[in-house]
Amino acid sequence: MQHSKQMNLMSMFHAICDFGSRLSGSKSEADALDYVEGYFSNLPCGEVVTHRVSYPGWSSSDCWIEIDNKRFDAFALPRSGSFSNHSARVQVVDAGRGTPEELNALRASIAGKAVVVTHEFMFAPDHVHRMKKYECAQALGATAFIIANPDAATGRVSGSVHGTVPGFGVSAFTGDALRSAAQSGKHVQFHMKSAHTPASTRTIDWSIKGTDPEFSTEEIIVCAHLDGHESSENAMDNASGVAVIMALAKELCTVANFPHTVRILIFSAEEFGLCGSKAYVDKLSLEKRAAIRAVFNLDCVGGSTRFGAMTSAFAELKEEAERCAAQSEIPVCVHEPLLKNSDHYNFAVAGIPAMRLIAGFGDADSRLRHVLTEADMRAQVAQEDLVAALKLTHALIQSMSLRQTGKHKASQEAS
Repeated sequence: MQHSKQMNLMSMFHAICDFGSRLSGSKSEADALDYVEGYFSNLPCGEVVTHRVSYPGWSSSDCWIEIDNKRFDAFALPRSGSFSNHSARVQVVDAGRGTPEELNALRASIAGKAVVVTHEFMFAPDHVHRMKKYECAQALGATAFIIANPDAATGRVSGSVHGTVPGFGVSAFTGDALRSAAQSGKHVQFHMKSAHTPASTRTIDWSIKGTDPEFSTEEIIVCAHLDGHESSENAMDNASGVAVIMALAKELCTVANFPHTVRILIFSAEEFGLCGSKAYVDKLSLEKRAAIRAVFNLDCVGGSTRFGAMTSAFAELKEEAERCAAQSEIPVCVHEPLLKNSDHYNFAVAGIPAMRLIAGFGDADSRLRHVLTEADMRAQVAQEDLVAALKLTHALIQSMSLRQTGKHKASQEAS
C-alpha cells in the first residue's frame, strides 16, 4: 500500500511535467489547470470550487542577442518592458554579481547601456533577488537588463521582473560573450518582441471539513503554484509542490481526523507577481482572515530531502517546523525573516501565520541550484524528495491543528 501511494505521487508529478512549462497565459498552463481541477473534482471527499483571477498578462514571441553578427538565443524575462521597434544597439556594462552596491558603483557608466549581471543560487540567506538587481539597473538608466547563468551546463536562465526595461535571460556562454563585448566597448544588438495585455487564470480551491464542530469553522491552508517559466518543465518549481498537495488531498480522504477544516489552494500567476494568491487574500473578509490558523506554502519541495522553513517571523510556525522536523526525522532549517518570494507572502502581510516549505535551502550544491534554468526537469526530482515533503506537510497540519485546539500536550502524553 505504501509503495502504491508513492507511485501515485510520482505519477501525478510526471503528469504535471508532461504539460511543459505552464507559463501563465499559455495553453500549457490552461491544460495543466484542467488536469488538476479534474483530479480534485474526482476525489471521494471534499468540495472543489474555482476562483477567476484577472492579472496584467505578458507574452513574448521573439528574443535574441547579436554580437559580431553572431546570434545568441535568450529568454525574455516575463513582465519586463520592450524596445521601441523591438530592437536596440547599445554598449554593455559588466556589473559582476549585480548587487545594488556594485551597480551604484557603476552609476556613471550605466545610463543608455545594457547591464549584465550574474544569476545566483536563490535559496540562501545572502541571496540578492534578481528583482532588486533589475530595479537598480532601471533606476540608473539602463537600456536593457541581462541575467547570465554562471553554470555552463544548464543553459539559459529565466525569472520574472517588473518594469519598463527589456530583460533577457542567457546562458553562461552568452554571458561570457557579453562581458567580452563590455570589455572591448563593442555595440551589441538586442531584440525582443513582447506585449502586455490583460489576462485571466483561476485558483483551484478544495476543502475538507474539520471533524470537531467547535473548530471546523477555522482553517489550515496548504497551497502551491502551478505556473512556471518557458525555460523548462519547472519540475522543482513547482510541479513538485502541486504533486505533493494532490497526494496529500487523497490521503486526507482516508485518514483525515483533523479538528480544523483543511483547505488546499492551487494558484497560478505566481511567477507574475504572486497575482493568484494576492487576489485570493484581497477578497477575504476580516472574519475569514481571522479564521485561518496557518498557511503552509509548498514551493520547490523537490530536489533535496533537506528542507527549509521560511516562517515569516511567526514564532508559532518556527516552533511547529522544529517540532515536526524532530518527530519526522527530516532535516529542516528555519529562516525567520519574511521574504516576498512565493505565495505565503500575501497571507503573511495580511497578518495570517504563513510559511514556505522549500527543499535545499542554504545548500548551494543541491539540485535546487538548477531552478529557473533549462535544467529544471523531472530528472532533478527523486521519489524520496516528494515522499519526505508529503510526510513533513502532513505532520505540520496535524501538529498545528492539535496545537490550536489545546490537544497537543494530551496527544503527546497519550502516545
